[in-house]
Amino acid sequence: MEKRTVLAIAITAGFLLIYPFLLEKMGIVSRPPLKSSTPVSSEPVKNSSVNLSLPSASLIEEKIPAPAKTITLEQDWLKLTIADSAGGVTQAELPRYRDFSNGQDEPLRFFWSRGIGLGWAQDQPGEIQPKISVKLEELSRKTALAQSRFASGVELDQSYQLREGQPALEMAFTWKNPTARPISIHPAIWMGGETVDFAHKEDARLVECTVLEETGKILHRPFHQLGTLEKPVRFAGGLSWLALKGKYFSIVMAPAAGTAQEALFYRTSRGEIRSALVMAPQEIPAGGEVRQNVIVYIGPNNSEILGAAHRGMEKLVAGGIMAAIGQILLSILNGIHSVVRNYGLAIILLTLLVNLCLFPLTAKSMKSMKGLQQLQPKIQKLKETHKNSPEKMNQETLKLYREHKVNPLGGCLPMVLQMPVFIALYQTLVRSVELRGADFLWIRDLSAPDSFWRLPWGIPFIGSHVNLLPLLMIAAMVWQQKLSAKKTTATLSPNDPQKMMATIMPVMFGVLFYHLPAGLVLYWLTNTLIMATYQSQLMRTA
Repeated sequence: MEKRTVLAIAITAGFLLIYPFLLEKMGIVSRPPLKSSTPVSSEPVKNSSVNLSLPSASLIEEKIPAPAKTITLEQDWLKLTIADSAGGVTQAELPRYRDFSNGQDEPLRFFWSRGIGLGWAQDQPGEIQPKISVKLEELSRKTALAQSRFASGVELDQSYQLREGQPALEMAFTWKNPTARPISIHPAIWMGGETVDFAHKEDARLVECTVLEETGKILHRPFHQLGTLEKPVRFAGGLSWLALKGKYFSIVMAPAAGTAQEALFYRTSRGEIRSALVMAPQEIPAGGEVRQNVIVYIGPNNSEILGAAHRGMEKLVAGGIMAAIGQILLSILNGIHSVVRNYGLAIILLTLLVNLCLFPLTAKSMKSMKGLQQLQPKIQKLKETHKNSPEKMNQETLKLYREHKVNPLGGCLPMVLQMPVFIALYQTLVRSVELRGADFLWIRDLSAPDSFWRLPWGIPFIGSHVNLLPLLMIAAMVWQQKLSAKKTTATLSPNDPQKMMATIMPVMFGVLFYHLPAGLVLYWLTNTLIMATYQSQLMRTA
């Protein structure tokens, strides 16, 4: 075989070998969870002379009794259930978002076995003070008060206030010391037992625990790298907030003022993620109190909504030039959707708009390809004339290109220009809550593979569903390749790399796109059909 043939085969084999790692990097699939994990702190605890420890397993992992009393707080964005047994939020409902996981159209709900906003007091020696009583009182439709007593005598008043017009909750913790002696504590606020993405069949691979340092640096750990209660992941230093980030929704907890001293995360044997913000140690004087205000966000991964809830929270989803391009595309997509009222149709129209903007360059590229096709007989003759002198053949070929003002790489220009749009659109669609559950034709969710037909058994790589859109995309690419190579490959041998790649490329793209979100495949399919149609018209006028 010729060297170029061997090279084409090697490139194809290499692609297939790195394909699983490419999918993992793009967040399409993930490796199995690690059997054992040794989490490492982001940095050592700073300026702390106290031996900070976790609550004992008997305190945190014990079975919480059924609540004797629950109250409900609600506004347009959030509906929260607070239980007296845990003294925290045990259920959140997002009325603006729907849950289709059970085949029913109902408000999206999240549940927590321990609750969000569990306030604990830690003694200076490093022991958690157990609560001996919790009293719950509803003050209004949006406010409530939980009063707790600890074994050491410390009392905790914990107030809840829903913000109007935001998926945010303000919590005020007041640790009181009614005794005649000062008490030193480490105030800690827990989010116990949250299962944001697992309860609603969202992708575990996209779940991560994240913190923002006061320097502005984001640190994170994916779910499978979390340790156990005995070996948690710790982030130390001045921290502005901690977050449990899922595919579409996040829970973010931040001190209303100042920073936390430490954040920690671990997972239980049941797959629940638990986390805590630990404040700096403080001494409560006899008859005195210590107050800490906290903002909790429970809502979509939307930078604008996050930023409005608390300064700095928008950094949870922001980042990079591709994210900026993605936000622009999403804004345009939402604008089109406001008119046509269907995201599938909006994606098709967005594709038409992108192609319209790139049309001058695309037309120039297509003409360059047409020029290459017309030169193929002459290039083939040069190959035969200088078959024993590759260097001379290359020189004469380049001379031929210059004489006819043809750019041999011009045909790649449309794809090169499309790639930034494609990558930005991928990053947008895979996490866009707007497309969550959006349907089009047979597609039930444009942010997931289209799952046209369920198989009775799983097939390696294919899985348990046949995705129709990638197959249609392969057919469209084969059509486009035949149009572009109609004259080019007519004079080539069957084993010529150019002819082989014309066959292999659609299959490679089909493999790459098979498990991508249906909205993204729809974009590329539409783009391919547009390019092929224009190419067909260009061939007819030749």
